[in-house]
Amino acid sequence: MWDAGEPAFFLELVELALSPVSEMLDVAEEIRFEAWLAAEHEIATLFLDSIDELKLTQGSFERALKRLAKALHGKLESARIVITTRPVPFDEERCGSRCEV
Repeated sequence: MWDAGEPAFFLELVELALSPVSEMLDVAEEIRFEAWLAAEHEIATLFLDSIDELKLTQGSFERALKRLAKALHGKLESARIVITTRPVPFDEERCGSRCEV
C-alpha cells in the first residue's frame, strides 16, 4: 500500500500506549500522514500491531486508542483501522463468530 502511494501506517500498540503518533513516524511517514489529514476524501489504513503484545506488557489499550484519536484530528471516519493479534484461544473465544481468520 505504501509503495503504491496510499496513506498506510504501521503503529505498534505497545509504543502507541506510551508515545504520540507523531513520535512514531519517520519523516516520510509524517509527511504522508499530514497530507492525509489535510485531504478531504482519502482513506488511510492504520495497522495497529499487536494487541496480544500490549497485553503482555500490561499496556493500556484505551490509552493507545486515545492517542490515536487525538492524532486523527476528527478524521476517524476516513480511517480504516486494522488491529492485529496472534490467533490465541482467548482471542478466538472473545471474538466468537465475529473474527475473520
